[in-house]
Amino acid sequence: MVDIMCGCVYVCLSQERIIERLKEQRAREDNERIDEVESYKKENKDLKEKVNTLHMELTEKESCLIDLKEHASSLASSSLKKESKLKSLEMAIEQKKEECSKLETQLQKKAHEVQQQQVGVGSRGNPEYVEREQRVKVLEKEVSYYKEESGKAQAEVDRLLAILREVETEKNDRDKKIAELER
Repeated sequence: MVDIMCGCVYVCLSQERIIERLKEQRAREDNERIDEVESYKKENKDLKEKVNTLHMELTEKESCLIDLKEHASSLASSSLKKESKLKSLEMAIEQKKEECSKLETQLQKKAHEVQQQQVGVGSRGNPEYVEREQRVKVLEKEVSYYKEESGKAQAEVDRLLAILREVETEKNDRDKKIAELER
């Protein structure tokens, strides 16, 4: 009987040890799961923060892109206006050049006529000669005036061409920035 009791006690003790080991194993597994859950929570929080940061950066870049597109649009509009003004100035210069050419031709004809009349008349006191001489002087002044205006107009065209080149360079730079931001 004692042997049976000893056997029962032994079985009970070994079952208690097994139960203790199982409890310890379960506690370790629970702790591991808790650590794993905490790790996932931390990783999730970090990822959410990263997503928020990236979202804010994206919003800023989109805003910057919109601003750059608006600026590029205004530069393009400004460029078109300057090109239009430049073309009208070029046409005005061409007209002035034609007028200058006509006036030079007239002046040469008048000078030739006056020279012929001087040879023919030979007198400076002749009223027709004096009148023609005055007319030649007036025409010479007009030619000088139109040459000066033509020079001014050409200088303005050159200035506007320089501005246009500068605006086109800026526009190209903006387009490059926009293309980079769109990537």
